[in-house]
Amino acid sequence: MKKILPQIIALILVLNSGIVNAESTYISKIDNNSIVSSVLVSDEELVDPVLPENTNNFGFSKITCGHYHCYAIKNGSIYSVGSNQYGQLGREGKINQSTWGIVEGMSGVTDVVAGSQHGYAIKGGVVYSVGNTRLVIKYTWEVDVGMSGVTKLAAGGYHGYAIKDGELYSVGENYFGQLGRAAETNNQPTWGIVEGMSGVTDISAGYYYGYAIKGGQLYSVGLNSHGQLGTGGTNSQSTWSVVEGMNNVTKIFAGAHSAYAIKDNALYSVGYNNSGQLGRSGTSSKSTWGIVEGMSNVTALNAGYLSAYAIKDNELYSVGANNKGQLGRSGKTNQSTWDIVEGMSGLTNIVAGFDYIYTVKEGNIYSVGYNGYGQLGLGDTADRGEFTALDPATLVE
Repeated sequence: MKKILPQIIALILVLNSGIVNAESTYISKIDNNSIVSSVLVSDEELVDPVLPENTNNFGFSKITCGHYHCYAIKNGSIYSVGSNQYGQLGREGKINQSTWGIVEGMSGVTDVVAGSQHGYAIKGGVVYSVGNTRLVIKYTWEVDVGMSGVTKLAAGGYHGYAIKDGELYSVGENYFGQLGRAAETNNQPTWGIVEGMSGVTDISAGYYYGYAIKGGQLYSVGLNSHGQLGTGGTNSQSTWSVVEGMNNVTKIFAGAHSAYAIKDNALYSVGYNNSGQLGRSGTSSKSTWGIVEGMSNVTALNAGYLSAYAIKDNELYSVGANNKGQLGRSGKTNQSTWDIVEGMSGLTNIVAGFDYIYTVKEGNIYSVGYNGYGQLGLGDTADRGEFTALDPATLVE
């Protein structure tokens, strides 16, 4: 096995709304030439989310998790695990899978991202989708017509964003204007261009809302029930608008109703905070972005359901809900301040699902948290309260 490179990947944010129809959500973000909301970090700066070749014992080059299912890429093929109620795994009908296995017919894939109950992928430069978006259900991966030449993708609870030919596109539910297509207030089952949003360099989708970086400025749109748009109030909006005071943002991560950003080498957060997941004082929600004290020099960030994770000074930190042990810290007590996860330094990857996470440490893949659908990839459905290594012998090729 090759020596592990000093690089870090972080994240897919998968979150549950619990507030809007008890549905789940996840967040995904994009980097320069990739779709997944994981972020590869070099020693000096955040760069594209690509795992170094053969740095883990499964040979995965990318992992991304949705509500209770996950995807990975290995040698251009998609692998999947977890819940398959709506065919989101692309494997064997509606049968849940507790071990990672290959998805037939999905070779030549360059990127994949998981939604709450669905997924998007780029294969041969064309967007494919699978699973349940509440507007359509696909039990096998199918081409999204007209979506060739896409370089970036992000997905919210049941809506998505894409960068195509330098323009922003959106699709899906639009109850709160989260598509940013102001002239079209209804749900949109097909992709369409978002006027006035060319030149977007980064984008992230939360539950019924979204964030984008354009021209060095942060923009937001959609649902704002807990101040998650960072506008200082709780009024929702159907057009993309500049977030005042948040220029020079280098990374943006939209959660269910909480969001995180890296700005001027510091960590900021905003929105819903019932479990202390913002890492700012108390558990009251915040409608304006604020700095998280003591969390400068963060090189990677991700979030799960009402919880968040960061890599700082080569150490894993976590905060928020811990009812399933998803913080990786002893017990199941919620934490409103960021603290080190003992024994998990030197990570090369961390990916968050609903209330579970994956990490890569010293070439081995570990998982922890809720496992009711087999999403931890450990061959069973028992929860784990501590990081447990996966056995590569269980991989179904």
